[in-house]
Amino acid sequence: MRIGELARLTGTPPENIRFYEREGLLPAPERSRNNYRRYGPAHVERLYLIRNYRASGIGLDDMRNLLGWTHRESPEPELLTQAVRDHLAYVEERMAQLTRVKEHLLALERQAVPSAAREICEERPGCGGS
Repeated sequence: MRIGELARLTGTPPENIRFYEREGLLPAPERSRNNYRRYGPAHVERLYLIRNYRASGIGLDDMRNLLGWTHRESPEPELLTQAVRDHLAYVEERMAQLTRVKEHLLALERQAVPSAAREICEERPGCGGS
């Protein structure tokens, strides 16, 4: 597939795809005879992984290390173990933060719904004991 197809499939703008290639995060694709980039399933999978790492707040250098360790044997297993543990702790903290935000928003929604129902009821004669 060409870059436009990869972009549509993954929801990643073409300029981001090119950036990830320049940074060495996404392997360079094969080129067709007319010099178009030709991406395959491995690029799709890797791009989804990159997007998930980015969404979880992992920086480019850390992402480069994690992706490198994902696709080859790690010569330094202690470094890999520590990096993974650090990122897991970060992801767990972000999940806890997001859970707290969700709970707060749900509480606001519960407060808003009865209030909105009262307003609707107040507009109707004979509703709610008025």
